[in-house]
Amino acid sequence: MKIALLGASPSRHLAPFSDPEWVIWACSDGTVDVPRCDLRFELHTFEHLRTEPRAVTRDVEAYLEFLKCFPVYLQEHHPDYPHSKAYPKNEMVRKHGPFFFTSSVAWMMALALERKPQAIGLWGVDMAADEEYGHQRPGFHYFVEMARRSGVEIVIPDDCTLLEPPKWEGFE
Repeated sequence: MKIALLGASPSRHLAPFSDPEWVIWACSDGTVDVPRCDLRFELHTFEHLRTEPRAVTRDVEAYLEFLKCFPVYLQEHHPDYPHSKAYPKNEMVRKHGPFFFTSSVAWMMALALERKPQAIGLWGVDMAADEEYGHQRPGFHYFVEMARRSGVEIVIPDDCTLLEPPKWEGFE
C-alpha cells in the first residue's frame, strides 16, 4: 500500500488520484477540490475553524457540511458526522513523544506509519513559508526520518523543497 498525504498547496493536484495503488488522505479545507479522497483529517476544533482568519475557504459551514460525506478523523467522534472517528492521539503521543505533533500533516504521518506502507507521498505540503511553517517543519521532519528508518519511501513533487534539511549549526 502507498499513502498520499494532501495539503492545500497547489501541488495537491499532482497526486496520483487515478493510481489504485495509492490511498489518498487529505487535510484542510483547501483540499475540497481534489478528485478523490479516501480519508480526511480535520484535527482543528470546529470553533477554531470558525474563528481562524487563515481558513482557505470563507464558507466554513459549507466545509463542515462537506466533511459529513467522508470518513474523517476528528479530535473525537461527533454524532453529526456519521463517518467520523476519534484520532488516536494518546496512542501516537505515547509512541512518538509530545514534541513532534506540530502540524496536521505530522499527525497524518504518524498514523500513516502505523499502516506500514511501502511509500508515503506528499502533495500540497510545501511548508515553504518560514513565518507560517517554520515551527511545523521540524516535527514533520521527525516523521520523515521515522519513515526512512522503517524503509518507507518518501515521494514528493519534483520542485518541492520539503525534504531539504535545515542549516546545521556551526557547519552552515
